[in-house]
Amino acid sequence: CLIGSIYGADIALQTASRFPSRVASVVAVHPLSHIKGFNDHDTRERMSDVVGRAPDAGYRELALAIPSRVHDQGLVDWFVRAGRLGASPKAAMEFWSAIMRPNDLRDRLGGIEAPVMLIQRRDYTGGFPEIVEAQREAAARIPNGHLVVLEGADLVVNAGDIDALVFEVAEFLAGGRSASAPTRPLAALLFPDLVGSTEAARLRG
Repeated sequence: CLIGSIYGADIALQTASRFPSRVASVVAVHPLSHIKGFNDHDTRERMSDVVGRAPDAGYRELALAIPSRVHDQGLVDWFVRAGRLGASPKAAMEFWSAIMRPNDLRDRLGGIEAPVMLIQRRDYTGGFPEIVEAQREAAARIPNGHLVVLEGADLVVNAGDIDALVFEVAEFLAGGRSASAPTRPLAALLFPDLVGSTEAARLRG
């Protein structure tokens, strides 16, 4: 099974379309390549502002990606550190240009043979108000595809309701989906037996 999010999800879908015999199933969280206009000039311009450290540019991007935790300074510091250690400004722009190169997957979705689960958080739009409907149309193009819409607005998988996302993935990989996540806790009953107490009780009785 291939599992990817955002551009990793696009790569997973592309791989499934190109090598159907090698892919058993796909979980794609917030794929973007099949959404018309995802790689427009405005997006590259925003990245240029981030790399150039324009005032508040990085914060604005994080506010879009992790709105539920944008005030978590520890997580914000981690993202900033990861970005600066991950690439130089020049390499970052080259990388961004490469992944934002036009690569519309819509015409390839019909050729994916593996079962596919697309996951979209309802309130994340990324500048595309009709993104949920676009994901629904994409799922309809895939012979064995379906869309799961979760609550929340976070783009990244390590923010928002992570448990709900993991539950959906686990159910999909197990081959079936329950109506809802289990709510009853697992309980254990302990029956202690002190040394000789059972025999003593039997003799008294």
